[in-house]
Amino acid sequence: YYVEFQRLLLDYPEITAYDELFDLAKHQILKDVYATVKSIDKNMKVGFHIEHVNSFNPLFRSTRSYEDLATMADFLKVVSYNNCAGERYANFIRNIGSTVFRDVPLELLMRVNNRLLNYSENEASLDQLPMSGLSADTVFRETRRAVEGVKGKCLVLPGIDVNIPTGKNSRKATEQDTYEATLAAYKAGANGVILSRKYSEMFLANLKGAGRAIRDCIMLKTKEMTNQEPNIVEKIRAQKSIGIQIGVESFMDEGVEQVLDILQEKGAVNALYISTFTYDRGI
Repeated sequence: YYVEFQRLLLDYPEITAYDELFDLAKHQILKDVYATVKSIDKNMKVGFHIEHVNSFNPLFRSTRSYEDLATMADFLKVVSYNNCAGERYANFIRNIGSTVFRDVPLELLMRVNNRLLNYSENEASLDQLPMSGLSADTVFRETRRAVEGVKGKCLVLPGIDVNIPTGKNSRKATEQDTYEATLAAYKAGANGVILSRKYSEMFLANLKGAGRAIRDCIMLKTKEMTNQEPNIVEKIRAQKSIGIQIGVESFMDEGVEQVLDILQEKGAVNALYISTFTYDRGI
């Protein structure tokens, strides 16, 4: 199967040329969005969501240079959803294992792909992956890869999986899962996080887990400061963008003041990413 697939690419190079044309056009749109926003207000921050498939597919990954993307944005939201990634990654492996890589046993295919993606050898087997999810270590590795990739040209704000819906037989994130994923992002050098996919899906316990990780990181940083300044905790917290994706319906359902209090108290949130459109399931 793979040999025939490779032969098609060699015989018809326009296939890969068309794929590259799509990417060039998409990146041009990103550049246009960035330029338009800056022409209106040069101080307004512009960021883009980097698709989850970037964490699974080495061929797709090769078309997304973090260094290039960093020239088009002030920040990148790198999707590092590790909990729902279990079923998503398993589906990806089964898809390519039923087509291009049908010659390769699925478990072996996943292990080879893991090595290409720089995943730990300790990740779950394919049959256990949906129920286990990917580990917080993958959040660390994907965040570190992005931080190193942008070379300081823009901020890296990993998207943290907080109760993103999964199938009935797939893993449901615990508070500790959220804590460990958030902590991993900070340890990898993230400039902040974006709690995802949206507030109305999140359990408050998991939101609290994210907030606990953020506060633990702040306190650790505080202890490293040799010269204790007044209000040092708040100063350190302000240096990190602690965002959350949220729809306007949440403010209508619970009230603006109550929602803001919950976000700050439980999640240590200091930035809102408000949905101004909907698609699919209403994100």
